[in-house]
Amino acid sequence: EELRAALAELLAALALMGCNPGAACELWEALKPLPYTERYSVYADAHWRVFPDKPELVVERARCRDEMRVLLKGLTKDNLGKKRRALGRLSCGNPLVVADVVVDYVQEWESMIDVCKEALLFCSSLALDVLSYVLVEELGGAPQAGKAFLQEDCANLERWLVNLASFIGEVYVKYPRTEVRGLLQHVFNRMRRDSYGELVVLRELVARMAGIKYELESVSSDMLDARAGAERLRLQAEHPWPAECLFEQ
Repeated sequence: EELRAALAELLAALALMGCNPGAACELWEALKPLPYTERYSVYADAHWRVFPDKPELVVERARCRDEMRVLLKGLTKDNLGKKRRALGRLSCGNPLVVADVVVDYVQEWESMIDVCKEALLFCSSLALDVLSYVLVEELGGAPQAGKAFLQEDCANLERWLVNLASFIGEVYVKYPRTEVRGLLQHVFNRMRRDSYGELVVLRELVARMAGIKYELESVSSDMLDARAGAERLRLQAEHPWPAECLFEQ
């Protein structure tokens, strides 16, 4: 309990250091050996106890949230290179705020899914781990926030859930070392309670990470040519991981 409180205070203190990659890396080295359940407890403690309790952190969180909204509002594929460096700098000090705003935007606008995924390229391991926590919290807190999984016709999923599931699938394909056990455990726990709304998340993860789902407009001529090759060429074209991860020596 004391260790969790200390780590939560350190995580919140990052917000007052500005862009300090060294401090973020050192904190991640302290958090990395912990099970994901304990890391998520640290993030939740910082999010719901430490930040609201200190006025300077409340001000810094509001400032970072405004800066993130301005950054994402002007984010396009044309200026992605410059913007994702700015997002990476923000995520060093405020990973919780950055993850919150990104998740809010992808739920609202489907067009932001791809650019937000690419914008996370320069985020630290700590920021990606915090993002995995925020995704679980967003799904788990949806009923309490009054967000329904099904539309009024009870036949189609709500747009926010479809967008979020698509973003989750894209993120875990692009950044495969991001913690996924917490998300899967949440989905399985919900299924045990006869709640199957989050099954779309599991479907997206399996389909995209297994390389069995293609968006027709995203298939290039090079990918079609690769599909005509042997096993190694096909796998390298379908999966984003380096060849040594697929073919161990």
